[in-house]
Amino acid sequence: MKSAGGNRKSRRKADQIQEYGNRGFTVLLLGMSSLPGKGVWVSQLKKELSARGVEMPGTKNLSLSDVASRDSTKKSLGGFLR
Repeated sequence: MKSAGGNRKSRRKADQIQEYGNRGFTVLLLGMSSLPGKGVWVSQLKKELSARGVEMPGTKNLSLSDVASRDSTKKSLGGFLR
């Protein structure tokens, strides 16, 4: 069952992704492996972006060890950061 709050959250995030994309920014969606419910929210976001004709941004799931230090975070995001 979808919640109205989840749909609002997806619309707000889609607004931001669309706006940043329109301004020429590259958007990266970061997730934490240890957080519950991320799959449901991401699927709602994909639907919202698709309905707008906006491409889903690149995604990266991080674990707690990926963000334990600045060096491990930089290593985990190395393919996305310039």
